[in-house]
Amino acid sequence: MHYFPSKNQLVNTVIENCFFPSSALSPEMVLLADKEWSEFIQNYKNPIERAIHNFPDKQDKIGLLHYMQFISSANEYMSEFPQKYQELLAEEQRFLFTVISKTITKHNLIVKDIQTFSRQSFEMSIGNTFLKLISSK
Repeated sequence: MHYFPSKNQLVNTVIENCFFPSSALSPEMVLLADKEWSEFIQNYKNPIERAIHNFPDKQDKIGLLHYMQFISSANEYMSEFPQKYQELLAEEQRFLFTVISKTITKHNLIVKDIQTFSRQSFEMSIGNTFLKLISSK
């Protein structure tokens, strides 16, 4: 059993040791980048899905709600959380940009703005995460 002198220290420890590592790109996700686009997009999990997957009590119907509550608390108790969270999302965006760039080159696809397309892919993935919450009610 661990003792934390304050709720602030407890939340910071959970964020640093659990939340960010589980939200970050895993080696499996990185390896997925070399797969065909259809396989990649079918198996890709965004940072929200990866964090929810690592929750101790995997209740799919309310996992996103727990995630949002956690984000709110993290923002309240950890002053540098918004910056670190933004860095996490920026890293994810760079990863998707690279994957999509490779896919476009490999298949000679034409996309006017790869940056916009990769951002849209990321936003669509997050949108699907939210849609799962809405449709499960």
